[in-house]
Amino acid sequence: MRRLIMFLEDFLPYILGTIVLAVAQKHPITLDENTFNDFVGSSISISAVMLGFMATSMSILLSYKETATGAKLRNHTNWKRLISFLQQAIIWILIWMILSFCLYSIRVPVLLEFWALFAALSLGCFLRVLYCLTLLM
Repeated sequence: MRRLIMFLEDFLPYILGTIVLAVAQKHPITLDENTFNDFVGSSISISAVMLGFMATSMSILLSYKETATGAKLRNHTNWKRLISFLQQAIIWILIWMILSFCLYSIRVPVLLEFWALFAALSLGCFLRVLYCLTLLM
């Protein structure tokens, strides 16, 4: 059972992204101009908040001095995995935010399939980090 949980921790964002991309290609996303602008504008805000949360979490976790709490965190079995997951989440969320900016600027609805892929990857990585943070507590 533990191996299945670790497998899902590692690959859940990519499985989720693949499923979302397949569904987005099968059922294309069509939005009118106003809805498109609101939709993409909201995704820029959401991705910026998620990116800020991940960057703040990582900086707080890495800035712990050699206190009892810091030593306890660094000696935890999931510490390195959490830092790795945080780095991956920051990268995917940043890509999602940049793609959202591009969509908002050039308004190319064809890119919505890839937008959905990066949104799913970002959400999956975000949830994976939250799950690992709960394991540390």
